[in-house]
Amino acid sequence: MDVDKVPGEGAIVLHEDKKYYPDAEEVYGEDVQVVVGEEDAQPIEKPIIAPKVEKNFNTATKEKGKKLGSQDDYITHLMKEPKFIRNVSLAGHLGHGKTTFMDYLLNETGRYTDIRLDEQDRGISIKPTPVSTLLESEKGKNYLFNMFDTPGHVNFIDEVCASTAISDGVVLVVDAVEGVMVNTKQI
Repeated sequence: MDVDKVPGEGAIVLHEDKKYYPDAEEVYGEDVQVVVGEEDAQPIEKPIIAPKVEKNFNTATKEKGKKLGSQDDYITHLMKEPKFIRNVSLAGHLGHGKTTFMDYLLNETGRYTDIRLDEQDRGISIKPTPVSTLLESEKGKNYLFNMFDTPGHVNFIDEVCASTAISDGVVLVVDAVEGVMVNTKQI
Protein backbone atom coordinates (compact mmCIF):
# COMPACT_ATOMS: atom_id res chain seq x y z
CA MET A 1 0.00 0.00 0.00
CA ASP A 2 1.50 3.33 -0.99
CA VAL A 3 1.38 6.36 1.25
CA ASP A 4 -0.20 8.34 -1.57
CA LYS A 5 -3.13 5.92 -1.71
CA VAL A 6 -4.09 6.08 1.97
CA PRO A 7 -7.87 5.77 2.20
CA GLY A 8 -9.82 8.58 3.77
CA GLU A 9 -11.25 8.56 7.25
CA GLY A 10 -14.06 6.06 7.67
CA ALA A 11 -13.09 4.13 4.54
CA ILE A 12 -13.22 0.33 4.61
CA VAL A 13 -9.83 -1.38 4.28
CA LEU A 14 -9.64 -5.11 3.71
CA HIS A 15 -7.46 -7.16 6.05
CA GLU A 16 -5.12 -8.26 3.27
CA ASP A 17 -4.59 -4.63 2.28
CA LYS A 18 -3.54 -3.50 5.75
CA LYS A 19 0.15 -3.06 6.34
CA TYR A 20 1.26 -3.23 9.98
CA TYR A 21 5.03 -3.60 9.60
CA PRO A 22 7.51 -2.62 6.89
CA ASP A 23 8.98 -5.28 4.61
CA ALA A 24 12.61 -6.42 4.95
CA GLU A 25 13.47 -4.57 1.73
CA GLU A 26 12.08 -1.33 3.16
CA VAL A 27 14.08 -1.73 6.37
CA TYR A 28 17.40 -3.01 5.02
CA GLY A 29 17.32 -1.78 1.41
CA GLU A 30 17.04 -3.54 -1.93
CA ASP A 31 20.71 -4.64 -1.94
CA VAL A 32 20.11 -7.11 0.93
CA GLN A 33 19.02 -10.65 0.16
CA VAL A 34 16.34 -12.05 2.45
CA VAL A 35 16.47 -15.82 3.02
CA VAL A 36 13.64 -17.65 4.75
CA GLY A 37 14.56 -21.17 5.90
CA GLU A 38 11.97 -23.91 5.83
CA GLU A 39 13.71 -26.16 8.38
CA ASP A 40 15.79 -25.64 11.49
CA ALA A 41 19.49 -25.77 10.72
CA GLN A 42 20.35 -26.30 14.39
CA PRO A 43 20.44 -29.90 15.68
CA ILE A 44 17.76 -30.86 18.19
CA GLU A 45 20.36 -31.96 20.78
CA LYS A 46 21.70 -28.42 21.09
CA PRO A 47 19.32 -25.99 22.88
CA ILE A 48 18.54 -22.66 21.27
CA ILE A 49 19.55 -20.86 24.45
CA ALA A 50 22.22 -22.73 26.35
CA PRO A 51 21.69 -22.96 30.13
CA LYS A 52 23.95 -20.84 32.30
CA VAL A 53 26.69 -22.93 33.87
CA GLU A 54 27.53 -21.81 37.38
CA LYS A 55 30.92 -22.67 38.69
CA ASN A 56 30.79 -24.04 42.20
CA PHE A 57 33.74 -24.18 44.53
CA ASN A 58 34.22 -25.81 47.87
CA THR A 59 35.66 -24.17 50.97
CA ALA A 60 37.96 -27.18 51.31
CA THR A 61 40.01 -25.96 48.32
CA LYS A 62 41.59 -23.21 50.40
CA GLU A 63 45.19 -24.30 50.29
CA LYS A 64 48.35 -22.25 50.20
CA GLY A 65 48.83 -20.87 46.72
CA LYS A 66 45.22 -21.36 45.58
CA LYS A 67 42.94 -18.35 45.62
CA LEU A 68 39.17 -18.48 45.58
CA GLY A 69 38.71 -14.90 44.39
CA SER A 70 37.68 -11.88 46.36
CA GLN A 71 35.77 -12.11 49.62
CA ASP A 72 32.77 -10.46 47.96
CA ASP A 73 32.62 -13.28 45.40
CA TYR A 74 32.82 -15.82 48.20
CA ILE A 75 30.04 -14.09 50.15
CA THR A 76 27.91 -13.97 46.99
CA HIS A 77 28.43 -17.71 46.57
CA LEU A 78 27.44 -18.39 50.19
CA MET A 79 24.23 -16.39 49.71
CA LYS A 80 23.07 -19.14 47.32
CA GLU A 81 23.53 -21.79 50.02
CA PRO A 82 20.87 -21.31 52.76
CA LYS A 83 22.46 -23.95 54.98
CA PHE A 84 25.50 -21.66 55.42
CA ILE A 85 23.52 -18.52 56.33
CA ARG A 86 22.74 -17.34 59.88
CA ASN A 87 20.54 -14.28 60.51
CA VAL A 88 20.70 -12.58 63.92
CA SER A 89 19.08 -9.37 65.17
CA LEU A 90 20.50 -7.14 67.91
CA ALA A 91 17.59 -5.75 69.92
CA GLY A 92 17.24 -3.76 73.10
CA HIS A 93 16.27 -0.40 74.61
CA LEU A 94 17.52 2.95 73.33
CA GLY A 95 21.13 3.68 74.29
CA HIS A 96 21.97 0.23 75.61
CA GLY A 97 24.87 -0.25 73.18
CA LYS A 98 23.53 -2.27 70.25
CA THR A 99 25.14 -0.09 67.59
CA THR A 100 28.36 0.22 69.60
CA PHE A 101 28.54 -3.57 69.91
CA MET A 102 27.91 -3.98 66.19
CA ASP A 103 30.55 -1.37 65.31
CA TYR A 104 33.00 -3.17 67.59
CA LEU A 105 32.38 -6.46 65.74
CA LEU A 106 32.93 -4.72 62.41
CA ASN A 107 35.97 -2.73 63.54
CA GLU A 108 38.43 -4.81 61.49
CA THR A 109 36.40 -4.50 58.28
CA GLY A 110 36.37 -0.70 58.31
CA ARG A 111 32.56 -0.56 58.17
CA TYR A 112 30.12 0.97 60.60
CA THR A 113 26.37 0.81 60.95
CA ASP A 114 24.68 4.21 61.27
CA ILE A 115 25.25 5.36 57.70
CA ARG A 116 22.11 7.48 57.20
CA LEU A 117 22.59 11.23 57.71
CA ASP A 118 19.51 11.58 59.94
CA GLU A 119 20.80 8.76 62.16
CA GLN A 120 24.20 10.45 62.45
CA ASP A 121 22.60 13.84 63.25
CA ARG A 122 20.26 12.45 65.92
CA GLY A 123 22.69 9.89 67.31
CA ILE A 124 20.12 7.04 67.24
CA SER A 125 19.29 4.20 64.86
CA ILE A 126 16.09 4.70 62.89
CA LYS A 127 16.13 1.80 60.41
CA PRO A 128 17.59 -1.68 60.90
CA THR A 129 21.05 -1.86 59.38
CA PRO A 130 21.92 -5.25 57.88
CA VAL A 131 25.59 -6.20 57.77
CA SER A 132 26.99 -9.43 56.30
CA THR A 133 30.29 -10.88 57.42
CA LEU A 134 32.02 -14.24 57.38
CA LEU A 135 32.45 -16.24 60.55
CA GLU A 136 34.30 -19.52 60.85
CA SER A 137 32.96 -22.34 63.00
CA GLU A 138 35.05 -24.53 65.30
CA LYS A 139 35.08 -27.20 62.58
CA GLY A 140 36.54 -24.77 60.02
CA LYS A 141 33.35 -24.15 58.00
CA ASN A 142 32.56 -20.59 56.93
CA TYR A 143 29.11 -19.17 57.56
CA LEU A 144 27.58 -16.00 56.19
CA PHE A 145 26.53 -14.13 59.31
CA ASN A 146 23.85 -11.48 58.64
CA MET A 147 23.41 -9.16 61.61
CA PHE A 148 20.65 -6.57 61.94
CA ASP A 149 21.28 -3.54 64.15
CA THR A 150 17.73 -2.58 65.14
CA PRO A 151 16.58 0.79 66.49
CA GLY A 152 16.02 1.00 70.22
CA HIS A 153 13.44 3.80 70.39
CA VAL A 154 9.89 2.77 71.30
CA ASN A 155 8.46 4.50 68.19
CA PHE A 156 10.45 2.18 65.93
CA ILE A 157 9.26 -1.13 67.42
CA ASP A 158 7.78 -2.11 64.04
CA GLU A 159 11.29 -2.06 62.53
CA VAL A 160 12.46 -4.40 65.30
CA CYS A 161 9.53 -6.76 64.67
CA ALA A 162 10.28 -6.88 60.93
CA SER A 163 13.94 -7.72 61.45
CA THR A 164 13.26 -10.36 64.10
CA ALA A 165 10.72 -12.02 61.80
CA ILE A 166 13.44 -12.85 59.27
CA SER A 167 16.08 -13.72 61.86
CA ASP A 168 17.14 -17.11 63.16
CA GLY A 169 17.76 -15.61 66.59
CA VAL A 170 17.83 -12.40 68.60
CA VAL A 171 20.56 -11.03 70.85
CA LEU A 172 18.86 -8.98 73.54
CA VAL A 173 21.20 -6.22 74.72
CA VAL A 174 20.58 -4.87 78.21
CA ASP A 175 22.57 -2.07 79.88
CA ALA A 176 24.08 -3.32 83.13
CA VAL A 177 23.51 0.03 84.87
CA GLU A 178 19.95 0.82 83.71
CA GLY A 179 18.71 -2.77 83.63
CA VAL A 180 15.53 -3.90 81.90
CA MET A 181 13.60 -0.93 80.47
CA VAL A 182 10.17 -0.47 78.85
CA ASN A 183 11.25 -1.27 75.29
CA THR A 184 13.20 -4.31 76.49
CA LYS A 185 9.99 -5.76 77.89
CA GLN A 186 8.10 -5.06 74.63
CA ILE A 187 10.67 -6.93 72.59
